[in-house]
Amino acid sequence: MYKNDVFPEPKAIMAKISMLTGLDKRKMSKSYNNYIAINESQEGLLEKVKQMVTDPGRIHKTDPGNPDICVVYTYHKIYTSSEAADIQESCKQGTIGCVACKKKLAQQMDIALAPYRDKREYYAQRPELVKEILHDGKKVAEARAEATMQEVRTAMHL
Repeated sequence: MYKNDVFPEPKAIMAKISMLTGLDKRKMSKSYNNYIAINESQEGLLEKVKQMVTDPGRIHKTDPGNPDICVVYTYHKIYTSSEAADIQESCKQGTIGCVACKKKLAQQMDIALAPYRDKREYYAQRPELVKEILHDGKKVAEARAEATMQEVRTAMHL
């Protein structure tokens, strides 16, 4: 009815992992305290990864595991994607223990989250800069919204 460039049809964007569960395999939630904050300290990150639920059927380090039911492996697919296949195979064969697997995950997560933690700390030290950025962003958003609404009005002959 209207020009497609004014009202484009939304397209789905799919993530690699459909849902990232909490540390205890339930829905991730602050209420459950089963989450890892993006600005988690290195020590806090290690402690939380140690709490992650692993394959309950794996009693001994050398027992074959099932990575498909392990929360740690789900996180490995995101944070150590290049090594995930090797980790999966090592788990299935019982050549890597859950403790070593968790330590490797914690190291990779720390590397991935460090820039966000540092940037957050940088801005936490500079509240006036944050206010300035928000103010400038507001101006840009208002101008862009007004231009979009003008396009909408024109397309709808209003």
